[in-house]
Amino acid sequence: NMNMCLGYFIVMNLPPDYSQFTALTRLDQNRAVNAVASKAGVSADRVTNVAIWGNHSATQYPCLAHAQIDGHRDWPLFRDVDWMREEFIPRVQGRGAEILDRRGQSSAASAASALIDHVRSWHAGTEPGRSVSMAIHSAGQYDTPAGVFYSFPVTVRDGVIAPVEGLILDAYDRSMLDASSAELMQERALLSSA
Repeated sequence: NMNMCLGYFIVMNLPPDYSQFTALTRLDQNRAVNAVASKAGVSADRVTNVAIWGNHSATQYPCLAHAQIDGHRDWPLFRDVDWMREEFIPRVQGRGAEILDRRGQSSAASAASALIDHVRSWHAGTEPGRSVSMAIHSAGQYDTPAGVFYSFPVTVRDGVIAPVEGLILDAYDRSMLDASSAELMQERALLSSA
């Protein structure tokens, strides 16, 4: 994670057009989508609008507040708060470490696939009504810290990435975003003092 922070720090000291810089949180989104699909007993292509908010770290927030299966939210798993908070979120947050522990190496094939998905979304755009997760330069959307790279649910049209607007976040969602924001601010302070 510090390598990514160093990369962000370097980028932040370049001329201020950050619109062409993103960070990959699609691997985390893909893992979250697969967890939802597995729990629901459906294929992953039926699951949409799963979001990864925040830092690419253990404080990231895999969020199902706006997720859908077949365009609907009337699936029992979206009401299963215990499953979401005690199994789903920790599993997605720690999946990279889990794979590393089990295999002794990272999941390069999954990361490569996620990179392809990320670039495809950036190049081809997102389908109407669907969002993907990308870490982009925050302008303070959803009361996140401005001036850091933060993962949001985004849409892409003609290569322009825009955070999804108007999403309703409850107190739990807000606490998760705030925890990731605090970590990013600590990392920025650490790098600024170096």
